[in-house]
Amino acid sequence: MRLDSLGGFATAVSQDGDSHSAFFLQYSGADNRFAFSFAGIRALAPTAPETGRWYHLAGYAT
Repeated sequence: MRLDSLGGFATAVSQDGDSHSAFFLQYSGADNRFAFSFAGIRALAPTAPETGRWYHLAGYAT
């Protein structure tokens, strides 16, 4: 994923569910971090991303 600007949300991957999305792998402007979120659990990247740089995102849940 490559960000042209910071702020807001930029979703790389998500899966829709019946009443809400099952998960999101995205940039969160509120946290200024990449985030992997699902069913009440949220994991944030340890560092803030930079604009114009490519990032490989991966989320894993057991």
